[in-house]
Amino acid sequence: MINGEVVEMIESGKLKIGLNYWASENATRMWRHWNAKAIEKDMAAMEQHGVELLRVFPLWPDFQPIRLLQYGSSRSNPVDREVCFGEDEIPLPDTPAGQAGMDETMLEHFREFCDIAQRHNIRLIVAIMTVHMTGRHFVPPAIENRDLFTDPFALKWEIKFYDCFVRTMKDHPAIAAWETGNEMNYTAQVKDANHAWVWTRMMHDVIRLADPSRPIVGVMAEGLDPSKSKWLIADQGELADYGSVHRYDILNAATSDGFLHIRNLYRAAAECRIISDINGKPCFTEETGNWRNIALSLEGMGQTLNCLLWNAWAENCGAFLWWCAFDQQELNFAPYHWGDWPGLEHGVFDANRKPHPAAKAMLGFGKMLKSLPFDALPETKSDALCLVDDMDVASTSYVLARQAGINLKFQAARSRLADSNCYFLPSVAERGGISLEDWRRLRQNVENGATCYISADDTDLPNLREFCGMQIVRRRKAISPMKCMIDGVALSLNCALEKKILLEGAEVVLADNDGNPLLLRNRYGKGVVFTLLFALEKTLQDKPRALDEPWWKLYGMMLAKKLVMRQRDSAIVLTEHHFDDAKMAVIAVNCSDEARRIVPELSKGWQITSTFGDVGFANGEGMLPPGSGIMFMLSKH
Repeated sequence: MINGEVVEMIESGKLKIGLNYWASENATRMWRHWNAKAIEKDMAAMEQHGVELLRVFPLWPDFQPIRLLQYGSSRSNPVDREVCFGEDEIPLPDTPAGQAGMDETMLEHFREFCDIAQRHNIRLIVAIMTVHMTGRHFVPPAIENRDLFTDPFALKWEIKFYDCFVRTMKDHPAIAAWETGNEMNYTAQVKDANHAWVWTRMMHDVIRLADPSRPIVGVMAEGLDPSKSKWLIADQGELADYGSVHRYDILNAATSDGFLHIRNLYRAAAECRIISDINGKPCFTEETGNWRNIALSLEGMGQTLNCLLWNAWAENCGAFLWWCAFDQQELNFAPYHWGDWPGLEHGVFDANRKPHPAAKAMLGFGKMLKSLPFDALPETKSDALCLVDDMDVASTSYVLARQAGINLKFQAARSRLADSNCYFLPSVAERGGISLEDWRRLRQNVENGATCYISADDTDLPNLREFCGMQIVRRRKAISPMKCMIDGVALSLNCALEKKILLEGAEVVLADNDGNPLLLRNRYGKGVVFTLLFALEKTLQDKPRALDEPWWKLYGMMLAKKLVMRQRDSAIVLTEHHFDDAKMAVIAVNCSDEARRIVPELSKGWQITSTFGDVGFANGEGMLPPGSGIMFMLSKH
């Protein structure tokens, strides 16, 4: 704490590069089989490759190895008699740590671990009470088979753990932030969102009371609708100082398009921005990784990590932590020796600390950041407010907007509507979570001059006929793909529904190949409403390589933005960052697995003064390798 204020872990416009860490030698057994010399070597290897931030995991049964002894008789059910230590049933010591059930040797190991990290200029996010790890459930014997979120006995000893651990370690400068544990939403089922809120509030209050000087990272949450999700973005925003993203796309986005593709390479950064916008707190990528034996080579993993770093920085995500530091295929104990789960080769180093190309990518990116002629990258300026009730839809909207050069700011559809000059309502199902009061307010804002875009997924908002200037006269399931042309490119999409409409004031902006309207434009008071008659964003999720097609140009038809720099390849994403009216940075990232030629087109009066990044740039052009980026400094003359 400095001058009574919490010291922030990350800063706007900067990027901390980090890893999730288990010791290379013994992973989850590192605390009980303590080897400070081996950990020192791990830290040295990570420091040499630019690592600034580690997320670390005190394993619950190692640090609080409590066992419950019960008294029984023929006259009653077993009665709790004594809490003790371990299989030897040692009475709890009469010390603050002992009475909290904490193993003081483990606490000493953790303090020594912090000392080692500090010597190597590495700061720590501490997932204080680690239960869920790599598919295994770790709890002390006394807590086994109890509900961690509601059982009074479990809650009592959880509170003792948090309080003792934080009070014992809070004076160590290597600690950057606290976290309740690793993916607490995966440790057990909670009954509903209220239970998740109460547990989070309880444990965060214990942590803050013990140490008010450090920020707390919230439980990973992607939920927007409380009827569908229990761990809600809004709740974690209320209760924590930082949001976090844990993104693994082997079963969805990466399966559709590959790891080195814009759908995967932008998802983590998009979710960071969406969550941060919705809950009003900074959000960073706390975990992401891949299964390289399934999906890509070591070189490809390095290119993937490099691209993810560029995107995280461009989107002001604050920090990026890869899962994980070291490969784990040499570990012959649970969960690593199980035959189905987990994956064992996620590291940026092998088990002997040899760096993979991904570690070298981290080092190179960190060096590039240190070479820049400014301290912090300005944020991009938002162009429209996007109302969302589904994270997949929101992420697809984000990428389409980025391809069109549009910067979306996000708001949960179920929260009070903010004013904007332009609203995006992507793939609205039924009423999309929008209250009647907010829907009236949105229509009034459009009537006063705002623009609104709606893509319809059986949208059932009231007054839609007048608002959109049309009515639907027939709706039925589609039996054939929708086909259309956009800028001379033939496109096809398997939409769920086909609709016949009657125009009542709207004009057709785009029709399908049979002449059926697809995109409408309607004057509504002083404003304009664009209606897309199919759920574009939702439908694109299910089509492999859909983001390679020019669907993003539909966004450009609705919001034509004047950019300082343009280029013609939709796999290269540009973001503009203005220092003032005459100075700016433009970041260009190749979100693909192929080398891409970039030939920037500049608005009149602007010129490139310098470049930074992965490639050379000469005579107005450059070649971006897969997953690479370049930053242009521009000035106006």
